[in-house]
Formats: sequence, C-alpha cells, structure tokens
Amino acid sequence: MKAEVETIDSVRKKIRIVIPEDEVKKEFDTAYRSVSRMAKVKGFRPGKAPRAVLSRYYKNQINQEVMVKLIQDSFPKILAEKELIAVSEPSIENNPLEEGKEFSYTATFEVKPVIEVKEYQGLEAISDQPEITPEKIEKRLKEIQESHASLKTIEGEQGIMEGNFAVIDFQGFSEGKPLEGGKVVGHLLEVRTGSFIPGFCEQLVGMKKGEEREFILDFPSDYERREFADKKVTFQVKVNDLKEKIIPLLDDDFAKGLGEFKDQEDLKKKVRETLEEEEKGRIKSQVQNDLISSLIEKNPFDLPPSLTNREIEYMITEAQRDLSLQGLSLDKLRISPDELRERYREKAERRVRASLLLEALAKKEGIVVKDEEVEERLKLIAIRTRQEVEKIKAYYQKEEKIESLKMQLLEEKSLDFLTEKAKIKMRD
Repeated sequence: MKAEVETIDSVRKKIRIVIPEDEVKKEFDTAYRSVSRMAKVKGFRPGKAPRAVLSRYYKNQINQEVMVKLIQDSFPKILAEKELIAVSEPSIENNPLEEGKEFSYTATFEVKPVIEVKEYQGLEAISDQPEITPEKIEKRLKEIQESHASLKTIEGEQGIMEGNFAVIDFQGFSEGKPLEGGKVVGHLLEVRTGSFIPGFCEQLVGMKKGEEREFILDFPSDYERREFADKKVTFQVKVNDLKEKIIPLLDDDFAKGLGEFKDQEDLKKKVRETLEEEEKGRIKSQVQNDLISSLIEKNPFDLPPSLTNREIEYMITEAQRDLSLQGLSLDKLRISPDELRERYREKAERRVRASLLLEALAKKEGIVVKDEEVEERLKLIAIRTRQEVEKIKAYYQKEEKIESLKMQLLEEKSLDFLTEKAKIKMRD
C-alpha cells in the first residue's frame, strides 16, 4: 500500500492512498462469500449460487461494501504510519473501484497543529489578597440559616404579604382561549416583587386563603416564554394555602443540630475556613486564567475549525442540560442554536487553544499522569457524589471517560507547573 502526504496548510493534510490489486481481490472474495451465504437466488441453494450470478444481482452493493471496507481499514493504518492525528472526519474522493485493479483514493482532513510552545516560564500575573470580612461570614451564616428554614401555615384571615409563600392554582387565557401550559395546580410561590411572571406577585398581595381573583397582564414581544410573548393574558388565580418562612435562630442548638459542630463558635470557625478555601480557589483560578491569556498571546497558531466546532457543540449541550433542569429550553428563551454557536465561538476557541498549549507544554516538560493519580481522582469524585468508588470506576470505564479524565488531570498539572514558574505579584 502506497501513500503520499500533501500539506495543504498548518492544520490540513491530503493523503493519496493506493491499495494494490491483491488486497482489493481479497476484499472482493470476502464480500462475495458473505453475500453468498445470505443471498436468496432462485434456482440455487443458499451458498451455492455462482459468483457470476451473484454479481448480476449484487454487484453495486458488493462494490460499495468493498470500497467502504478498504477505506476504513487503510486510512487509520496510514495515519499511524505517518504519525498523523486526524481531528476531523476525512473528505474522500475516490477513483472507480474495479475487480482486478488497484484502488486509489484521496482523503483530506484536519490535523492537530504542531506547537512548539515558548515563553512559558516567568509569565507575569497579579494576585489578590485573600480577604475574609465579618460581613462575608455573616452572609454565609444567614445562607445556612435560610437553607434550614421551614414553612409554617399561617392561620386566620391574614392576606398575602411580601415574602409569604402561597399555594395557588392558576390558569392563563388569551383572547378567551386557555394558553398551552398556562394551567398550574398546587404551585408553591414565594411572593416577591419582580419574581415569577412580571407583575404576577404584585396582584396576589392582600389575597386570603380560599379567595379567587382575575387580573390581566401585558407581556412584551421578547418575553422568554413564547406562549405568553406579545399577548394580553388574563389570569384566574385561587389561593389554597398561605405559609410563612420560619428561620431558625443562630445559636448553639442550631450548630449542634447540623451534626458536626460543638457550638455556634465552632460553626463560625468552620465557615471562616470554608470561605478562606473558596477565596484561595477563586484567586488561583483568576491567576491561572491570566497566565493562560499570556500563554495564548505569546504562542499564536492556526486552529482546526473542527476542534472549535466540537467544543461549541459540547457547550450547547451543556447549556441545554442546565436549562432543562430549570424547566427551560432554547426554544422557550427564543434563542436559536446558530445564535448560540456565534455567542460561544470566541470562548470555545480560547478553550481549545488553552488545551492544545497545555498539552504541548506537558509533552515538552515531560509532565505525565500516573495511574495512581487517576485512582485518587476517582476516589475524590466518589466522596463528593457520595457513591461507591467501584461504581464510579465502572461508570467512567463504560462511558469511556477515563482518557478524558487523564487529559483533565494533565491540564491541571500543566497549569500548576505554569503557575510555579510564573512571576506573581500581590495586588497593592
């Protein structure tokens, strides 16, 4: 098998591959034997039809199968032989395939750019000073209290007030017709100005348990939920129940009830430590982000479009997943996938450049990821997700995510190396 490599540019190659006659013949023989076993030809028992008869009925199918097989077998072998890594599907142009003759085709594809990373030692960055103020501690403690709050039914004839929680049934109508998705039963709603549907909560203030009310809201044309956009909507609402949030006192009993603290002071100490770790992580992330920006600036290279597009599609998938967890979608937000692709393009290009540069840095500095480091990360994931380590391992192996995890660890180690060699100054 012969192969000639042509460089189109720094990220595109073209290979002309010639497969000799004997290999072509071998694949045709295999294909005819396979078809013979399954073919139903009148006048012949399965597997007994002559090749000439099979060719009359199945020639086009066999030619297609042989051509696909020859390309699928030869292309990866040539890539390995020429030490090329394709990052896109090849565009194939082939000559006619004939029995008794050699077969040739050309494959055009994108490759990883060859990067000789430079000027990566001594990069400069500014680091903030970690600052944990009493106000930050107080805010976090309030968040913990809020997360352990309970809802208590309000007895009596009190009307809804700002900050109350109401259990309501409601339905929306436009031009006298019920809106699709506009009927909800038993919805728990925190009554706060500006929350939920604009103007909705304000209309509930003063309503009492068991009361029904009808009101009209005007929605702008760019409203995120299409079923309401640019419509005058009439809502019918019934209040089923009224609740208030009961926030526990921040005292020793509350701290002990969390299960791991001796008293209130012990809880505050832990909150401070947690905030310090978060602040260190934030500062480290910012510093490394600045170092990556400098590294990209000092090491320009052409980027294969397929890698950028692949990262964009990954980002869109992640965005769709996050939206679905909130009960939303791109369609409801009136955002097209093409619009999102353009929004994400610059960020995706940066991610890909950073990844390729860190990979090149790791190769140059001999940075590797050991098996035991992968094991430790899997254990950490198991602890964070409160699952058994073996289950996490099985999942990563089944989904073929081990290599991705190794690449993630390699990038982290390369970033740490970059940070160690950097000149970092503290902000005044």
